[in-house]
Amino acid sequence: MIHDIVKPRAKIVHIPYALFWALLWVYALIDKKPPFTTGQLEALVIPETFPVIDWPGEFGVASTPLRQALSETYLHPDHSKIILSF
Repeated sequence: MIHDIVKPRAKIVHIPYALFWALLWVYALIDKKPPFTTGQLEALVIPETFPVIDWPGEFGVASTPLRQALSETYLHPDHSKIILSF
């Protein structure tokens, strides 16, 4: 959805999980400080479940549809310029 909203020039290439894992593993052999590790990939694909709670009722706010939230985040003239450094 982000790719659809932002419309970057980069292409998304779908590759099998095992191939991506292997490519990350090989990259880590070459570069001792890779930007992304096999451990991080494994953490992204674990099944996680979260309790369903009434967020609007609990905090007194209305939910924002995801597409609208992403558009505001990435395309807003002021907010889209904010870059967080970690």
